[in-house]
Amino acid sequence: MMRRFGAMLILSVIAIALLGACGDDEADAGEPVTLRLLTAWGPNNTSVKSALEIYGPAISEATNGLVSIELVAGPETVPVFEQVEPLKEGLFDIVLQTDGYNQINALAAGLNLNLAPYAIHKECGLVDEISRLYEERGNVKWFPQVHGFGNVLFLREDVDVSNLATLDGLTLRTYPTVDAFVKSVGAVPTVLAGGDTYTALDRGVVDGAISGSTDFGESLSWDEVAAYMTFPEIGATVANFLINIDVWNSFSAKTQEQIEEGIAKASVEHFTVSAAAQKAALDRMVADGLEVVQLSDAVAQAWADSWFEATSQSGVISRDAAEGPGIVEKAQCVKDKLEAA
Repeated sequence: MMRRFGAMLILSVIAIALLGACGDDEADAGEPVTLRLLTAWGPNNTSVKSALEIYGPAISEATNGLVSIELVAGPETVPVFEQVEPLKEGLFDIVLQTDGYNQINALAAGLNLNLAPYAIHKECGLVDEISRLYEERGNVKWFPQVHGFGNVLFLREDVDVSNLATLDGLTLRTYPTVDAFVKSVGAVPTVLAGGDTYTALDRGVVDGAISGSTDFGESLSWDEVAAYMTFPEIGATVANFLINIDVWNSFSAKTQEQIEEGIAKASVEHFTVSAAAQKAALDRMVADGLEVVQLSDAVAQAWADSWFEATSQSGVISRDAAEGPGIVEKAQCVKDKLEAA
């Protein structure tokens, strides 16, 4: 009898342990979470489409369906410069915008210094360092959406494009991020809204215009009033995901790791897809008569060096003398890897 009782007791203990283990697995899985996405752009924007069609599915796959993303609002609901506060208040779980739309961490501009894939930024420590600063300064979790494109220069027909080693005397439409580069190559920056640039080019108020992407210029029909576009691109443009810190901390360490794996995987596809979208936009404009000015290797390298040096100083170090040099050092690591490839 005692032997039978002992055996039954052992079996009971094993059964309870197994049930407990199953319960732990279920608890770790948690309830499915849909992150409510607020964006700085409309649903047809490349960054937004990528967030929904590439990043969302990659995160869902990496978390075994636990975490998904749903677009719930855009700039028509919350103006771009006012989106961080409702994120922090919990009205939204995740925001997609650029660092220029918030005052949390200017050092995210370090990612703009090189047109490089997410993996290289990550390898050089830039992603982790900027993420740390966002969390310390803004109490939000940050991830970059690293595009496969950078700035491009549209020029009017009357501009001599035979030698673009210097842009001395040219007046160019710019936006704040590119002003230092424009000055470094001898041109005069003129800040204009994208919508006003068509008329300025048409009337000769400016000699050219810098756009953050090829398809941005196409969307505003700049190719109708410009004859040329230079290539390769200048620097990089990067968007940012900001996640409510309470939402982020509610995930287990395992789920957080899975989300980061999903973002890393999505970044590879997004870099390729976003670059292809710019190529398609350029092909359409070329078909309509735009001429591509291919910079020589020497000029392209000179522009890249000018961009890195000028933007490092104006966009990073001058905005944060304490942390800025460290960010530039990591960005230099990215630049070195690109040039060694």
